[in-house]
Amino acid sequence: MDPASIAYLGSIDYLVLVALFVFSLLIGLYFAWKDRNKGTNEFLMGGRNLSPFPVMLSLIASFLSSITVLGWPAEVYYKGTQIWITLLSCYVEVFLTSEVILPIFYKLNLTSVNRYLYERYGSNFIMIMVSIVGCIATFPWLGVVLYGPSLALGAVTGLSVTASILLCGLICTVYTALGGLKAVIWTDVLQYFLMILGIVVVIVKGIIDTGGVAEVWRRADLGGRLRLFDSKIDFYNSHNQWTTLMGTTLVWTAGLSTSQALLQRTLSMPTLKKAKMVVYLALPGFQSMQVLVTTLGVVAFAYYYDCDPLRSKKIAASDQLIPYFVTDLFSSKYPGLPGLFVACVFSSTLSTLSSAFNAVAAVIWDDWLKRCFPKASVSAQVTITKIIAALAGLVCIGVAFLASQAGTLFEASYSLSGSPLGPAFAVFILGIFAPFVNSKGAIIGYLAGQITCVWIVIGGLVIKRPILSLEVSTEGCSANTTYLEPGLLVSQLKDYRIPEYHPEGIAKIYHVSHFIIPAIGFLVALIVGILFSLLTGCNRDKCVNPDLVLPCLRKYCCVKNDPKKCNKFKKHQMKQNDISETIPMKS
Repeated sequence: MDPASIAYLGSIDYLVLVALFVFSLLIGLYFAWKDRNKGTNEFLMGGRNLSPFPVMLSLIASFLSSITVLGWPAEVYYKGTQIWITLLSCYVEVFLTSEVILPIFYKLNLTSVNRYLYERYGSNFIMIMVSIVGCIATFPWLGVVLYGPSLALGAVTGLSVTASILLCGLICTVYTALGGLKAVIWTDVLQYFLMILGIVVVIVKGIIDTGGVAEVWRRADLGGRLRLFDSKIDFYNSHNQWTTLMGTTLVWTAGLSTSQALLQRTLSMPTLKKAKMVVYLALPGFQSMQVLVTTLGVVAFAYYYDCDPLRSKKIAASDQLIPYFVTDLFSSKYPGLPGLFVACVFSSTLSTLSSAFNAVAAVIWDDWLKRCFPKASVSAQVTITKIIAALAGLVCIGVAFLASQAGTLFEASYSLSGSPLGPAFAVFILGIFAPFVNSKGAIIGYLAGQITCVWIVIGGLVIKRPILSLEVSTEGCSANTTYLEPGLLVSQLKDYRIPEYHPEGIAKIYHVSHFIIPAIGFLVALIVGILFSLLTGCNRDKCVNPDLVLPCLRKYCCVKNDPKKCNKFKKHQMKQNDISETIPMKS
């Protein structure tokens, strides 16, 4: 990488960053003082009495990490706009979460979503297993979330990677451990507006410098980036509509409906109606962020359409594209604006990390430690959960220093966070949609799905797949630029397509798209869970609690040849008809 391409941040830029970190810390300190005499319900769930609007903004901010801000535009730049199809995924995830899954979970008054598995299958083992695997899988992903942006920003702004990791990780750990869910939500609100402002400012400046919206569109079309539909079924290509739609629909639905970090917010609402409202209000927020980061990628390509920074050695990796684009746009002429975008990236990192730390504390306390300290005082319980959140932050910082990227940041995100979600989501779906599935089937199915995902991910890391993307041009670069390799002429870009990839041997499994790996784990867990339940007699010896399955399937929850259980079920059904939608919180 050319050292001359590094645009170091100025004093005003650093003031913007300092302001972000100071305000985040103050929010954590405020809620630590305000809720100092309250229990774990207040620390982990905000007292279950939060307002929909800030929770909605927090949900959006946590859902979209720094990998989205940096990795998504780079994907658009190098692989085209096919990823826009993810806008349709949002409708599926929001509907399934709000109308199917959330009503069941909400009435159980859950703190940890894994508690549902114990209630449904009657097995501590599957609850603990899903909890442990989920926590273990969270930290490598969080390491990428923290390390990747620090590496990309450090390479083009002069920020030390070590300083970035320590500063971001420690500050997030402090305010999350002190202030709990309320601090997480209100810092998310601040960080959400910084994210929006930072991205919008860069897009507007990029459009102006490129020559206007029409010129941006013309250059993007000339460069072959505006391909909105590719209906070919190809599981090795991450940029056709079926692969993208399948992968994002599954991962995002699983994340919004069964991931502790996201579902914890909706379960903190005082009523089911407000919980649903949060999810529905978040829909336009999810989609607007996707539109913004896609547009950012298109504008960046239009800006560099005839002189790619990677080929001209201005950057060393595609993940550095957007930070370099920002410093190139503003340079020293606009003090404070590069700092605003860096604050935007750190905001997206902080929002994701804080949500995860709080979620890990909730899971470890509610699933593991709560039963170990049944007589602990309220203050002792709160202290334990705060220590867990702090330890989660320190572990994340350690993992960030050890992290190495599995492909690009965007691909690493899906490989590390999406793969464990697939099998776990299958176990929840089996519980809700298949009353006959028993604990043995759920356990074996989950293990089979997770082992399959781990096998594919590790195989893909050992046997690297080639990085395939659209071509770029170096036609407009200055004559004295030393190219890594020459690109195509601008006139040749429009007809260029990402080369088809046909792996051989075991690579046919290891090199499937990162979008497909979670779907494979989901299907394996689903099929094995159903088959093993059928082989082991289903739920022949017990009734499944009707509240834990889909309403239209509740008539199948009891053993038909057991009159006592059937009569008990009928009385339960009659009682349920008199219960209103909103269930009072347990004391």
